[in-house]
Amino acid sequence: MIYPYLFITALISLLYTMPILSKNKRLRDFNYIKLFLIAIVWSFTTAFIPSILLKLPGLVMVLITLERFFFFIAITIPFDIRDLAIDKEINVKTLAHILSKKGNLVLVISCLLICIILYIVFFIQGVIALNYLLGLVLCYSFIGLLIWRSESIKSDYYYTGVLDGTMILVYITIFMISMVS
Repeated sequence: MIYPYLFITALISLLYTMPILSKNKRLRDFNYIKLFLIAIVWSFTTAFIPSILLKLPGLVMVLITLERFFFFIAITIPFDIRDLAIDKEINVKTLAHILSKKGNLVLVISCLLICIILYIVFFIQGVIALNYLLGLVLCYSFIGLLIWRSESIKSDYYYTGVLDGTMILVYITIFMISMVS
């Protein structure tokens, strides 16, 4: 049952990186879709497919996948901002091109707030306890600060280590809360 989803995410990943489309283009070479392709692949891989395997209820599965989607949008925006010059050189436009610095920050904060709102819904529905909600709110606030700070940091280590590392920060937060509870 998960094989079609694995195939789709693998195909998107392949077409994203390999220049096998017409005129030796990759999916990432098309305007405005880079960010969304990354978010789709990662949210399906880290949320949707595991939700299927865990046989979670449909609504929970959709909400978890949406949370991951908005999270990946938020943490990918700084990479788009960092890569503005490279993308301009190869004539690829991203959301970072059309949004101002403030607009990009508003989008990041909005995405992280959506994640928090989805966790509030999980709390209201009894899917998570209050201590998890509070821990996740703090976690997402911290991630927001890391992203905000990325504007002044140009180190690849910050992007590939710290910002990419936020992918596991949510899971570490949940694990730590479960150890204390």
